[in-house]
Amino acid sequence: MLERLIAWVLNNYLGKYVENLNTDQLSVALLQGAVELENLPLKKNALRQVGIPVEIKSGYIGKVKLQVPVSQFRSAPWVICIEQLYVVAGPVSMAQWDEELEEKAAQEYKIMLLDALEARWRTETESACYYSSSYSSWLSYGTSFMTNIVENLQLNITDVHIRYEDELTVPGSMFAMGIAIDSLEAQSCDDQWVPGLSKSDLGHSFKLVQMNKLSIYWDSLDQGGNLWNNLSNAELAARIKQESKGHNYILSPVSAHAHLKKNLSEQPIRSKSQPRIFCDLHLDNVPLHVTDLQYSQIVGCLKGLKRLQKSQQYQKFRPACPVRGNARLWWQYAFHCCQYARNGDMVVAKNWQQCLKRGRDNVKYVELYCKILNGQPGYVNLSVDEKQVKEDMESDRGYEELKTLRETAMFRLRPPAPVPNSNASGQVEARSVLAGWLPAWTWYATPPPQSGDSSTRPQPLSLSAEERETLADEIKDALADTVENNTLLRRDTVFGQFNFTIVTGTVKLYSVGDVEQEGNAKKLMMELNFCNVKLGYESRPRTSSHKISVAVGAVSLYDHCSPDSVFPVLISPQNSEEAPSGKPTRTLPPGLARLLPQSPSSSLPPPSSPLFHLVYEFRPFHSACDYRLHIESQSLDVVYNPVATRWLIDFFTKPHQTRDDDLREAARQGYATMKYKTKQRLLRNWDHIAHGNMSNKKVWDLEFNISAPQ
Repeated sequence: MLERLIAWVLNNYLGKYVENLNTDQLSVALLQGAVELENLPLKKNALRQVGIPVEIKSGYIGKVKLQVPVSQFRSAPWVICIEQLYVVAGPVSMAQWDEELEEKAAQEYKIMLLDALEARWRTETESACYYSSSYSSWLSYGTSFMTNIVENLQLNITDVHIRYEDELTVPGSMFAMGIAIDSLEAQSCDDQWVPGLSKSDLGHSFKLVQMNKLSIYWDSLDQGGNLWNNLSNAELAARIKQESKGHNYILSPVSAHAHLKKNLSEQPIRSKSQPRIFCDLHLDNVPLHVTDLQYSQIVGCLKGLKRLQKSQQYQKFRPACPVRGNARLWWQYAFHCCQYARNGDMVVAKNWQQCLKRGRDNVKYVELYCKILNGQPGYVNLSVDEKQVKEDMESDRGYEELKTLRETAMFRLRPPAPVPNSNASGQVEARSVLAGWLPAWTWYATPPPQSGDSSTRPQPLSLSAEERETLADEIKDALADTVENNTLLRRDTVFGQFNFTIVTGTVKLYSVGDVEQEGNAKKLMMELNFCNVKLGYESRPRTSSHKISVAVGAVSLYDHCSPDSVFPVLISPQNSEEAPSGKPTRTLPPGLARLLPQSPSSSLPPPSSPLFHLVYEFRPFHSACDYRLHIESQSLDVVYNPVATRWLIDFFTKPHQTRDDDLREAARQGYATMKYKTKQRLLRNWDHIAHGNMSNKKVWDLEFNISAPQ
């Protein structure tokens, strides 16, 4: 049984990406406590499921090792080790277009999206079924055999190098982009984040994820230079080790760690401050270095991949003959492309008979899919003819049509729960009803006495406003415990809380000099430093609400364009020593000294407060509002330098500019149309505000504490 389980996992997950996977010798390897697979070549179409026009040119996995504690498989950790993951990818070549292979890959990608849609629906609607537990095993509650394995599972990935080489998307340029990771480890730990076996008696499970030396580089290659896409496995490994330090890094090597904590309580969590899942990702330092040439190539590459993806969609209509002498075929090609751009994969019925047939097929497919959803997951109780009808429909119809039909079947079986009205009147009415109930429930600590003796009558309970509000929320949660709210994602008040922290960071922008005059030397032009950046996201599927918070400790922008500038710091917090307002006026010329404020430093905010803090909340707790937006910011010192401002604007806008007059005129007309529509929409919204619309009224809680820049 164990070898069959592992063989199924390897074939279904690893077999999609590697070739020549042989799992026949698993039984012998499992008796020794370890399974090792070495030198696994990657499939060329392993990235087709990502949905981008990129394919693997070469690559392999040096070693995949699975350590199975045969004698202590319930308590000892299972270890998965992956070593030497080397990948060289590139854009898909249209000269090697294989229509049959591309259609097969597109069909597999479409089925994968549809299966993901079904999996998400089952997870959200079925609280205790086999499919829900298998699809979200890491969210399941209990201490079963599979839970012990998952809780003590360790993952070790070392020596990862993924390289993308491109000589197609940007005409006249050849470049390579790479991502390298020294190691990635995920292991169980205790409540002090010390690695070890997970103990379920603590009520929580803890995971520690550590990533060492993540780096991203972007190298400009010479035309006709040596590429890595034709190297053998041994040559590829040698080249990676040989050129590990000769890259132009966009992101210099950084390390990060994440703390994952999951509450193992079998009961729903009703606390608004204790999420089911807690994740804290922490990075100490993030240095970014980008040149204008790199940014231009990045923008050109993205545009080229977008054009290539569009060409792939129309390639099946393209004639294989030249234009000369075959004008009819090429006009038909243009017609089919325009029709596909308008309707997608949807086939338009040409007459009434085809329209009726498509309608009957839609009804039949919805009925068959309802039968599938009613059955056991993974087991399809369909006849041969019904299976053929289902396969034909999923082959002929596009993803959007099939998605609509499947959602129709899902709605027919289990309609979504009505979204509670969150406007002020509805919440006030609900609170008034609870306010009428609460005094009768909370007035006496014990049942009232039978006799009329006032001396033995219990004293009334004294509840604060916060306690009364908490009790009211608990009662409303108890009343809302329906079948729809008892699923894995909706049974807890707060499902997940995810935090992301960057202690310090630097963004440096460079200008590449003339190749002939300066030897392609780069010059530092702008430098942005920031610290204590914190992002937070809180998910609350039970109430269909969420919370987003952003905080920035400090930001400073340095000007390196103007040598010997009196104000080298363009943007800085007003309470910093580098700010122009913090410099002694005696060091400045009299004309500039008069422009600086003469207010004492005691009026400045304390340096410990963040420079910028934003909190956005949809359907906030303990509030009758639909939205809550709080923004607080400290004052900045801003220096305007025309030279630096113009260079910064050109850095980001030049790669997006085009020299085609027709395209520029089309963009200008599009801008004028958008401006007209925006004007009409503003007028329409103003009419709604002036006249009011109670059915669509939204209530905002706004609080702004913003200090103007100096």
